Amino acid sequence: MSDYSETTAPVVQTTHGRVRGVMLKALYDEEEFYAFDGIPYAVPPLGTLRFKEPHDLKPWHGIRDCSKPLDKCIQVSSYTKQVEGSEDCLYLNISVKTLKSEEPLPLMVYVHGGGFKGGDASRRAWGPDYFMRENVIHISIGHRLGPLGFLSFADPSLEIPGNAGLKDIILALKWIKANAGNFNGDPDPEKAEGRMMPFVPVVEGYVTPQSVLLSEPVILQRTAWSNRIPVIMGSNSGEGLSFNPVLRNANSLQELKKHPECVLPQTLLNRCDPGQRRQLGQSLLDHFCQAHGHRLSIEHTDALSHLWTHNMMHSQERLVLARLSYGQAPTYLYRFDFDSPDFNLYRIRFFGKEQRGVSHVDELGYIYVLPSTFKLDKSRPEYTTICRMVAMFVNFAATSDPNAELTKPLVEWKPVKRFGPRMILNISEELKFVPQPERQKLTFYDRLYEQAGVTLF
Repeated sequence: MSDYSETTAPVVQTTHGRVRGVMLKALYDEEEFYAFDGIPYAVPPLGTLRFKEPHDLKPWHGIRDCSKPLDKCIQVSSYTKQVEGSEDCLYLNISVKTLKSEEPLPLMVYVHGGGFKGGDASRRAWGPDYFMRENVIHISIGHRLGPLGFLSFADPSLEIPGNAGLKDIILALKWIKANAGNFNGDPDPEKAEGRMMPFVPVVEGYVTPQSVLLSEPVILQRTAWSNRIPVIMGSNSGEGLSFNPVLRNANSLQELKKHPECVLPQTLLNRCDPGQRRQLGQSLLDHFCQAHGHRLSIEHTDALSHLWTHNMMHSQERLVLARLSYGQAPTYLYRFDFDSPDFNLYRIRFFGKEQRGVSHVDELGYIYVLPSTFKLDKSRPEYTTICRMVAMFVNFAATSDPNAELTKPLVEWKPVKRFGPRMILNISEELKFVPQPERQKLTFYDRLYEQAGVTLF
């Protein structure tokens, strides 16, 4: 039995046993919600289970305390360079506004960023407070990272085919389907699957191509089941700011002069011979740095930053093209462009308050409470943007349409079309549905792929 009474310590029955959560108050308006942290979905991958695919849990007796966040998965911190976390990390975290309502709530499932090398699934890193203003269930998944999650050997006798971290996520999604009804989601597994919105907030690149991913994600799009599912994709207008510290290093610029192929997208690096790689890389450098001449120096930092922004955006563009050719469901495209002086928290943390622009990950500070988040005056445009973004994502999770009641009077966000200009929702102090500003330079990448004889999708 589940205890749905008004209590600060709700108990919910899952398929494996009972769990006790906690009632919390969100950052704004003291909105109350329930949190269940550290719910196990697999046997801890320790000892002989290290590197192996996850194993189903056995039921437990009694009530498991799930009122506090647990350790992140073991990793080397990108900040301290120290080892952090625990190998015992196959847990998920559930936050829900209410455990009882007339209609079951939609699910939003968050697979955290970090390039499958780092990151944290807990509310310490990604507080769901903003989502808890809506009737929605938010779930985040902890999974193995780095070599513990993606070590792969071709020798079948070792029983380490790879992609254990992805298999963790798959098993967690199965657990979520089986238990959605216990947390006020749709108890019908088929309906629950249709209501779920798994999303990765950043483009993570490639993982080891073994038993789960057999080829590049773009190629998989040709026959992927995901072609039947509506998708939101997006990027930030200054993704390349992350490379600025490297680009300001004189040694890095010297390396770029010697090895211009370093600026190429990974696919072209993998598919071209050394001479062709060098020629294509130099062509890309010339295209972006022509306003400064072709001799690289510190003054090219902004131009090179734009180059890396376009590199990341073109990876997304290839996925968009694949969906437009093979997809059977709409694709919505956004561009986050809010250059806040003090609330683009990732940019400020890594590059200081003097740096302006919209960096990689900055948009997540507008849908999650981060460790450096502070409470805004509700009159500020940053707060308005939080409300708009959360409303659009929640409406998409519930209806497959991101046009929420809050934003409909302001703009209509239409799906991407195969022909005509590439239209995107530009998210800044205002919402505008406009032609993609980077489109012209992205077509230059298309020509590079054509020169190399590499298919875009």
